[in-house]
Amino acid sequence: MALSQSDSRQAENADIILAGLPARERTHLSCIHSLHSKKLRDWCEQLNVLNIDVAIPQMVNLYRELAEVDLNAEDVFQLYLIAKPATDRIFDGVKAVYQQKKLQMTTQSKRAMEYAHSLDRAIILMFRSLLAEMNTYTNDERQKHFTALLGSSFYVYMANIFLRLNEFCLDIPTGFWRECHGVYWYLKKRGCNSILMDQVNYPDFPDKVSPKRLYLGLVLYSIIEPCRYDRALQKDLMKAMQVFGSMADLKESPAPNTLFSIV
Repeated sequence: MALSQSDSRQAENADIILAGLPARERTHLSCIHSLHSKKLRDWCEQLNVLNIDVAIPQMVNLYRELAEVDLNAEDVFQLYLIAKPATDRIFDGVKAVYQQKKLQMTTQSKRAMEYAHSLDRAIILMFRSLLAEMNTYTNDERQKHFTALLGSSFYVYMANIFLRLNEFCLDIPTGFWRECHGVYWYLKKRGCNSILMDQVNYPDFPDKVSPKRLYLGLVLYSIIEPCRYDRALQKDLMKAMQVFGSMADLKESPAPNTLFSIV
């Protein structure tokens, strides 16, 4: 389906999100002096025993280099999946620091917050680099499905950022929604935003979820969550949602009840 004139302008804005990325010329990851997946897995296991002050800077460097390695996007994504469990454990450590120090912002908790932000930025940079790489490929059905997988994984990660910051009443970083909206319009431009992830091929996602549904779910959650306990705000929200619903394309079948379970 052709993009409308308004959509085309939004798609042009999406291209800005993918601009200014580092060249993909790196021949190895400095942490393992190669691109071998087994070496990366062993390195991640060693990283698990380090405290977050030591582990996060090393992980930040890894993701920055993943945005620069001279590999195809699918191979880089596989390396990301290898590093992801260790990354999740690091964020668990960050949350533990927040929970211990939440009554007052100590030097340790401030440092943990800064480290977490730097890791978030590095991972977002990697996703942007992979999406930009897809522009160099033929946009056939196989590549469309992989691009949709990248988009879905990106939104799951952004949702985790939102939930982590929201849990501790921390501000959402400047540029968070710009990244979310830009990737949405990029995926729409490539015809990938409504491709459904089936659990047979994508077991990490609920059945029949798409990048578009994840994006809209994140937007709606960010609107609904602040007024959970405020009756007056709920009424205002209901009116706003009616307006939103009249403008949104709701012709697709309803999203599954498990939409938010993965974030």
